[in-house]
Formats: sequence, structure tokens, C-alpha cells
Amino acid sequence: MGGGHARSNDNACDCSGAIRLVLRESGLMQEQMPSRGFLKYGEYGPSEWITVRANNGLVFMAAGGLGLDTGGNPASHGPRWKATERSKSGFLPRHPRGY
Repeated sequence: MGGGHARSNDNACDCSGAIRLVLRESGLMQEQMPSRGFLKYGEYGPSEWITVRANNGLVFMAAGGLGLDTGGNPASHGPRWKATERSKSGFLPRHPRGY
């Protein structure tokens, strides 16, 4: 398991730890969750404001038109916000209840 799961405030985050941190700080999530746990997070389908996309090993999200992801440029390390979202193919869309 990657960073961001052992405790609420960690000094490293994998994809699910980064998404959980954003959702927790936004008041939209409390529990710890690995990537595959996001397959059952909130409600099914995309949302106009916040959409989490997950499969059994990876999770990323879009919020307000920006994508939050741990993938991308190999020279960069760690999660980052991007102006474009990665391919959605093979990922289940979920969103926080009420959003």
C-alpha cells in the first residue's frame, strides 16, 4: 500500500491517498481507502463538479475542471493538478453524495 493510508496526515501520498486527502479536507470523506475502495465511494456516475474515477489499482479525480492525478510527466514526482484529465477508459465514475 502506498503513502497516505497509515495516518490522516502523511508526508507521502499515492493516488488514493492524494484523492482521499482532498476529499477529507473538503469534508466529503472521513475513512481511509485504497484505490479499489473508490469503486463504491459516494454515488455512481460523473458529476458536474467533482468526479472520482477508479479501477482496482488506480484512482484520479476532476474537480471544477481540473484533474488531480499521480501520473504524467516522469520527471515530476507526486500528485498534481492538471488542466486536462487523463483517459477515462476502464475507470468507474463516482461522485460525492449530493454533488
